[in-house]
Amino acid sequence: MKIEGIQKCNSPFGECEHEYVWMYQISQSTNGRLDVEMLDKPLASVIEEQEDRYKMRVICPKCNQYNTFEYIKN
Repeated sequence: MKIEGIQKCNSPFGECEHEYVWMYQISQSTNGRLDVEMLDKPLASVIEEQEDRYKMRVICPKCNQYNTFEYIKN
C-alpha cells in the first residue's frame, strides 16, 4: 500500500518553505505475494509509529534538509 501527502519544507536551517509531494510504501503481503508500488516522489520513512499516526521524516528535494511531520492513519 502506498501513502502520499503534501509537505511544506520545515527545515530548521533555513527558510526554504518549498512545497512537495512525498510517498511512503507500507509492505503488504497477499497470499504470500508482496505487492510493490511504483515510487516516483521523495520517499518518506517512519521514525515512530503510534496507534493513530506515524511520525515521518523526508528530505526536501529543494534544500536537501530533513523534514519531520506526523501523518494521521486513516
